[in-house]
Amino acid sequence: MSTSPSFSNPAAPASRSALRELTGLTPAAYLREVRLERARQLLEARTTQTVAEIACAVGFEDAQYFGKVFFKRYGKRASEYLRA
Repeated sequence: MSTSPSFSNPAAPASRSALRELTGLTPAAYLREVRLERARQLLEARTTQTVAEIACAVGFEDAQYFGKVFFKRYGKRASEYLRA
């Protein structure tokens, strides 16, 4: 008998399937999209925060990765939104 606790959640696979069915995205991809959209909103609000601060505020730990996925998603650099 194992003494280590079980951390499995039997509902998790069903939840992932339901999310994918509704959005067409994996949970990680959906979370990334939500974070990117919030970052875009903050950038368009002409905030005084830097791009790196916004990236961190919405949950990206790496500002360079944020810049890469932001550009891939919106076709513009995040800094362009600040200057617009």
